[in-house]
Amino acid sequence: MKNAILVATTALLLGIAAPAHAQDQVDQSAQTAATSQPSQPETGVDERDASERITARLNDAGLCDPLKMDLAKVAAILGYEVPAISLGALGEVSLEDSPVDTVARWDKPRHKATFSLNDADRTFKLDIALKCQPSEASAVIEIFDLDPGKWALEDNATCSGRLAATAVRDMECEISGFLGKGIGRAIDFEQKVRNALAREL
Repeated sequence: MKNAILVATTALLLGIAAPAHAQDQVDQSAQTAATSQPSQPETGVDERDASERITARLNDAGLCDPLKMDLAKVAAILGYEVPAISLGALGEVSLEDSPVDTVARWDKPRHKATFSLNDADRTFKLDIALKCQPSEASAVIEIFDLDPGKWALEDNATCSGRLAATAVRDMECEISGFLGKGIGRAIDFEQKVRNALAREL
């Protein structure tokens, strides 16, 4: 009788434990399968990285190259006064009486771009802080010992559009101010921006 009860009890325990053990194996297999699944690639754009790369592209795009301006005109725009300098036998010489050409190239780019993208519809916005400063090699800048960074011209531009694969669609740019208008007249600004975006996104 005792043996029969023992056999029945053992069978009952085995019957309960077996499904539990099987469930443990199922859970472990599922966990293993989940961890072994390859991670899905991210489809978003790292906006900070994109901004830095677009900035580098724009600074290499020659946006400032065509700009040649008279220092006296820039001084009036910026509200600066160019102090007179001593030129030996010529004595004190003002900018207006300068024996050298007062026109200089503002061809040193210091632009900065900020890119943002809406992943849902792939529309983007690109804010560009335009900055061109005069070349240190310009005679009038060198003779009057001017800091090129102080004499930089700055303006803002904004471009918006849509990304389609590697193409830029429906892009429009707004550019204003003395520097912005000067750049816009001298080059195809939108095309320069479009090229920078297409190469980096």
